[in-house]
Amino acid sequence: MKKSFAVIFILVLTMALSSVSFAGNEQASFWIDTDLANAGYPGGLSPAPVNGVGGGEYIGFAVFVYYVENFNAVSIELNWDSAKAEYDAKSGTAITSESIKINGADVTTAAEINTLPGSITGLGEVIQPGSYLNNYAVLGGSASPGQTWGFVYYGVLKTSASFTTSDILGITVKVTVGDAGVESDLGSKTLTVNETTVDVETKTWGEVKSQLKDF
Repeated sequence: MKKSFAVIFILVLTMALSSVSFAGNEQASFWIDTDLANAGYPGGLSPAPVNGVGGGEYIGFAVFVYYVENFNAVSIELNWDSAKAEYDAKSGTAITSESIKINGADVTTAAEINTLPGSITGLGEVIQPGSYLNNYAVLGGSASPGQTWGFVYYGVLKTSASFTTSDILGITVKVTVGDAGVESDLGSKTLTVNETTVDVETKTWGEVKSQLKDF
């Protein structure tokens, strides 16, 4: 499936003709933003924690590309445990403002407009339990100019009814961008839901002793 999808993406990039050739930047990457209440990327290298998510609830994140020059196509691939969540139709190439419980909190999502210019077409969508693949492209016209940050995708999953706040879910996001038949793989990142860590330095001595075995 992935091989055929790669072929489709190459065809999409060839169709997405631009007057400017794709110029990859060695700094090019992407980041995941889980702060949906505020527009734009908030900064930092890691997404804000997503905790307190229970059964039948939404998990959402925005994908921002970083230092990518002149592109007019993006490929999004998601992978997760299908027993814990499913792909939701709220996903797409824009974020509309709505009041919703998502990422364990009640928020009003901030609207995001895609950095790709013009009408965006989705081609080659494949939805399966635990995975999602799609190519989004502007067929013809100008490529998106180089910029520090640019929003490209909104991903939303809905947890299963049996999912609890004690369950941990990992969502792997892979992004490829391109222009005029030339593509650049920006790699993959994993968003983890309901994984909390405790700094041992913040514990009291009594809490530490309670976790030690008697020898």
